[in-house]
Amino acid sequence: AAQAEREEKQEAAARAEAARVDAAATAEAARERAATAESALAGARSLSLEERGAEAEAAWQQQVDALRSKLTLAERRASAAEAARQAGILEQRNAQHQAKQSVANARATAAEELA
Repeated sequence: AAQAEREEKQEAAARAEAARVDAAATAEAARERAATAESALAGARSLSLEERGAEAEAAWQQQVDALRSKLTLAERRASAAEAARQAGILEQRNAQHQAKQSVANARATAAEELA
């Protein structure tokens, strides 16, 4: 029983040590992230008003360019859809014309046969 109790204490101590090491690593990673964030904040503060304005202008221009690209794509799609619609109308008219021509030919043939 004493041996089992010692083994349990050793296992508990090993788990506690592993947890301590893990907590220390997590704390170190948090410190590194905090230092990185502080550095980024300091860098952002050091930017001049003109630099921040230029960055904002560049970001705005990228958004405008992206929207123009989307608009161009939408216009092309609409144009293609309209062309397909027109082609469908033309195809339908041709089919109607052919049907009328077939009826006229059949009538002419029937009239000749009856004459």
